[in-house]
Amino acid sequence: MNIKTERLVIGEFTPDMAKAVHVASLDEVTKRFLPDEVFETEEIALEVLNDLIEVYTSLDGPLVYPAFFEGSFIGYVEAVPIGEGEYEIGYHVNENCRHRGFATEFVSAFLPYVMKKLDVDKIWGITCQDNKASIRVMEKCGFKLTYKGEGHYHGRLQPIVKYIFTLGSDMKINDYQKAAMRTLNPKLDKKAVLLNGVMGLCGESGECIEIVKKQMMHGNELDKEKLIKELGDVCWYIAECATALDVDMSYIFEKNVEKLKARYPEGFKSGVYTQPLETERLLLRRAEISDSDRVFNNWTSNPKVARYLTWDAHQSPADTEEYLRSVVESYQKPDTYNWLVTTRSGEPIGQINVVKVTQNGEGVLGYCYGEKYWNKGFATEALVAVCGFLFEKAGFNRLIAEHLVKNAPSGRVMEKAGFKVVGQRKIIHKGVEEDVVTRAIQKEDL
Repeated sequence: MNIKTERLVIGEFTPDMAKAVHVASLDEVTKRFLPDEVFETEEIALEVLNDLIEVYTSLDGPLVYPAFFEGSFIGYVEAVPIGEGEYEIGYHVNENCRHRGFATEFVSAFLPYVMKKLDVDKIWGITCQDNKASIRVMEKCGFKLTYKGEGHYHGRLQPIVKYIFTLGSDMKINDYQKAAMRTLNPKLDKKAVLLNGVMGLCGESGECIEIVKKQMMHGNELDKEKLIKELGDVCWYIAECATALDVDMSYIFEKNVEKLKARYPEGFKSGVYTQPLETERLLLRRAEISDSDRVFNNWTSNPKVARYLTWDAHQSPADTEEYLRSVVESYQKPDTYNWLVTTRSGEPIGQINVVKVTQNGEGVLGYCYGEKYWNKGFATEALVAVCGFLFEKAGFNRLIAEHLVKNAPSGRVMEKAGFKVVGQRKIIHKGVEEDVVTRAIQKEDL
């Protein structure tokens, strides 16, 4: 077994992983939702691993495989027999690796492999209704809800949900077109069919708008089932238009994707980038080359500011001017989020920016402030404002920030802004090995 995804590798357990498995099983989420998979000692974990390793060749029992990120064990995925020819999917992500999309990534990759290996065309997903994270993973992987109610789960009767994943169950778009057009009025010529199609799109779109309006303007609960039916009618009229034009619906979709790729070659960009922000005491704006003298005097020339950062203190205003010139030029590029932080009177006191954007909607933040503006809450105030903007306006789903262990004040800033510790590692910082703490915040944490 050696499945590789964009970020992960799914392999096989070995006996030397017993300690890692034991430690990972002791977190509170596992105790709550997967009590049967808590291993109180390393010896128990080793005994279980040996049993699982034997199953790799016999297929007589659960097929459980570890997942690795950058060489480190982060969790596992499994197919567990629950009846004659039927299996249930299971998965676990270590506590410090959650909320990063790993479960969805390795479950999606595992499903076709294990179903082929077991020669089955469907697999179940069962969990308690409180396990919202697990439910989201299954839905993202294409599982369909089949039951919601009382059921036995891990030895007791409780509210559960049952999902099912079926290989090849999704209707192909051209098959839909053929099935839908059986209800097309055969007496209409193509001109009339096209006219009816575009008029029908307008009408059904209005029906969808009405449903959403009742939720937003009248406070009604969203009628999801009715909206789904109306969207189905929208699809019918698209199929009618395609038929009038003598093309398959798939051709229309392909053309739309080509258009999107040409317009957004690096994926969708919201176009918001570095917009002015305001807080109670601060203004956040784009930097200008004319700011160089005050930025040099207020922080870039101070070794105390630079000691925990990746750059060294600037020796002259010219150094800062050169740096700000590169910042100003960067505003012409996509995914540039770089603010100069000033007081309400306009005095520059620091900087905050997204230093890296990933393909998974994650951003890595960095910031620095002049020494005389420390311990006044400015850094936290600006960080909260930027996080709100990046989540609500720029489409990020997770933000990350790091600080050296010995830079405790920076850690407190992140903590006050809602960032939680998700890991710790060693790096070489200015020629010295240092411990660095990684913290993260998700959109739903705000």
